[in-house]
Amino acid sequence: MLHDVEDRLDGRTIACPTLVLWSEGGPLDRWYEAAGGPLELWKPWARDVRGRAVSGGHFFPEQNAAETIDELRRFLR
Repeated sequence: MLHDVEDRLDGRTIACPTLVLWSEGGPLDRWYEAAGGPLELWKPWARDVRGRAVSGGHFFPEQNAAETIDELRRFLR
C-alpha cells in the first residue's frame, strides 16, 4: 500500500491498456455505483481503462468462459 500512496503522490499511473471485468449483477455493480462503477474507480490509476460486466456468477470466467474469452480476445487485439 505504501507504494500505491507514493505512486499517487508522484502522479504515476498504469501506462498500458487495462481491462476490468466483473460479474454482472454481482456486488461490484452495487458497491461502486455512487462512484460511477468499477471502470470509474480505475480511471485515476490507469490511462486507458476498458471493460464491462460479464454475465455469470461469482467466478464468471469459469461460469461464462465463452464471453470472457471474447472480451479478452477483443482487448488483446
